[in-house]
Amino acid sequence: MPRWLHSLGPKTLAILFAVAAVNTALSYFVLQSVVQPAFDTIETGQAEHGIERIRVALRKEQGHLVATSADWAVWDDSYAFVQGDNATYLDDNILPSVFQNLNLSLIAFQDRDGGVLFSYAADPASGERLPSDAFDVDALLAALPQGAPSGAADVAAGLVDLHGRLLLVVRHPVVDTLAAQPPAGALVMARPVNARLMALLRDQTGTDFRLLPLSGTDANDLTEVARTLIDTGAATDAVVISARDGVLVADSLLAGIGGQPVALIEAQRARTISAAGGESVGLAILLMALSAIAQLAVVWFLLRRMVLRPIHRLTRHIQSARDSRETEPPAPLNWQRGDELGMLAGTYDRLNAALALQVRDLNHALARLHAADAAKSAFFANMSHELRTPLNAIIGFSDLLATQPFGPIPDKRYLDYIDDIHSSGHHLLDLVNEILDYSKADSQQLQLVRERFSIHDIVDDAMRMIRLQAGQSGVALHRDLPADLPPLLSDKLRLSQILLNLLSNAVKFTDSGGRVTVSACAQGDHVQLEVADTGIGIAPEDIPRALAPFVQLPQRKRSDAAGTAGGTGLGLPLAKRLTELLEGRFELTSEPGKGTSVRLILPLTLSDDALPGRDQLRSAS
Repeated sequence: MPRWLHSLGPKTLAILFAVAAVNTALSYFVLQSVVQPAFDTIETGQAEHGIERIRVALRKEQGHLVATSADWAVWDDSYAFVQGDNATYLDDNILPSVFQNLNLSLIAFQDRDGGVLFSYAADPASGERLPSDAFDVDALLAALPQGAPSGAADVAAGLVDLHGRLLLVVRHPVVDTLAAQPPAGALVMARPVNARLMALLRDQTGTDFRLLPLSGTDANDLTEVARTLIDTGAATDAVVISARDGVLVADSLLAGIGGQPVALIEAQRARTISAAGGESVGLAILLMALSAIAQLAVVWFLLRRMVLRPIHRLTRHIQSARDSRETEPPAPLNWQRGDELGMLAGTYDRLNAALALQVRDLNHALARLHAADAAKSAFFANMSHELRTPLNAIIGFSDLLATQPFGPIPDKRYLDYIDDIHSSGHHLLDLVNEILDYSKADSQQLQLVRERFSIHDIVDDAMRMIRLQAGQSGVALHRDLPADLPPLLSDKLRLSQILLNLLSNAVKFTDSGGRVTVSACAQGDHVQLEVADTGIGIAPEDIPRALAPFVQLPQRKRSDAAGTAGGTGLGLPLAKRLTELLEGRFELTSEPGKGTSVRLILPLTLSDDALPGRDQLRSAS
C-alpha cells in the first residue's frame, strides 16, 4: 500500500474518490452505449435519406428529358421527317446550340423496324459533332428495349452504361401532334451524366456523391462494402452504410433502362452529427467529473473539521510522549471525553503503563545480549590464539621432521606418521579458519580489500590450487571464459576463497571420470561466474539445509568413496555469505545424479555505501 494511504484521511478520500469514479464511469458507459449510438442512428438515417434524394433527383431529371423528347417526338415536323417528307428538318432543328442548351450528347431517329434513320452525336459543351468512333451509337441502341413502339405512350427511359460512360437515355415514339396516327418510328435522346449534370444534382440534393458506372470503375477506388455490394448483386433499393476516413459512406446500386444494375451511388457525408454527439457526451462527462470533484471537496472539508483534527491532536500528543520517553515513561493523556476518541485515549494510557514494564524487561535482556556478544568475541579471539599457536608449532615441527635434519630416520613408518600429523594439523587449522571466517562474516567484522584484478587470473589460480585434489579423485577440470571479460574492482582474496570452496566441494562430490567446469560471462554492469559439476547432486528439498551452517547432509558421498565426506558443513554457507558481502547473488541449482551448478552474480565495482562498517573498508592500489 502506498505510504500516503497509511492515514485515515487519505483512505477516506480514496474511498470517496473511488465511488465518484465508479459513478462517473457508469455514466460514461451509459452515454457511450445509449446516447452516442442514437446520434449514429440519426446520422445513418440521414445518409439513407440522402440516397433516396439522389434517386428522386435522377428520376426528376429523367422526367425532364422525357418531356423534352416528347416536345420533339409528338410534332408533325418530326413525324413528316421520319416518313421522309421533310427535307429541311435537320438543317432547321439539329443545331449545335440544341446540344449545348439541352446538355445532350445524342439525337437519333429510328424507323418502325428499329433501323437508324439518322443519328447525331455531339460534345454537349461545344455542340461539335463527334466522329463515329467516339460514340458507339449501335451499342447504345442495342441497350434499349427492342421492337417497334406500340403507341404514343410506349416510352422507355433510364440509365445506360455505355462502355464506362453513364447516359440518361429516352426513346420516345414519333407521332403526329394529335397522336391520331400510329408511330412512324422513335426518337432517341441521350444526356451524359457529366460534371454539369452532377453539379445540378448535388445542388438539388444537398449531398456530396458520385455516380460510378459498373463497367468502367476501378475496384480499388471503391470501399470494401461497395465491392461486396456489386459482387453479390444486391437489390437496387438496398443501401449499405460504412465509415471511411472520418466520413459516412452510403452505397447503393442503380438500375438501368433494362432493369439491371448499371451504376453505383456513393454518397459521402461528414460525421458532424456523430461528432456533435461525441462532444456533447464529453461535455456531460466533464460536468459530471467536476461535480464529483466539488462533492469530494465538500466532504473532505467536513471530514477534516469534524473527525481528522481531533485525531491529529491525539496523534501529536502521542508522538510528543514517544519523543520524551528516553528517561521516563510518557505522561498519561487523561482526556475527559465521552466519545470514541476519549475511549481511545484511555486505552492508550493503559497500554502505556503495560509497555513501560515491558520496556524495562527488554532493556535488561538487551544488556544480557550485549554481554553474550562480547563473550563470544572474546571466545573467538582466545580460540584463534590458543588453537593457531600450537597448530602452527605442530605443522612447523612436522615439516622439520619430514626433512630429517638430524639424520635419516631408521623406520620409514615414522615418516608416514609425520605426514599424517602434518595433514591433520593443516586440516584442523583449515577448520578453525573456516569457523572464524564465518563468525566474522556473520557479524560483519570482515575487512574487505578492494582492488582491480582479472577474472582469468583468479580462476586460473583457484584451479591450479585444486588441480592436485582433482587429479587424485580422477575429476577433470575445465574453464570456459571469454577473452573480453571486464576486470573486477572487488575483494580478490574473498572471491578466491569463494571459488576454492566451491571447486573443493565440486571435486569432493564428483565421481571419478566426472567433470567440473568454471565459466563466466558479462551481464551489463555485473559478471556471472558459474561452477558446475557432474557429481552426485543434491535433492531440491535438501538445498536449504545444505546452505545452513554446520549442517552435513546424511548419505552424501561419492559412489567410489569409502565413507562420508568430512568437513564442518561451512563450505557452501561461507561462500554464500561472502558473496553477499561482495554485493552479489548466490544461486544454487542441483539434481540428484546429474550434478550441481552454483552461479555468482557480482557487480563489476564493489561500492562503498552498500557494505556495513564501511569505515573499515580499505582500498588497495
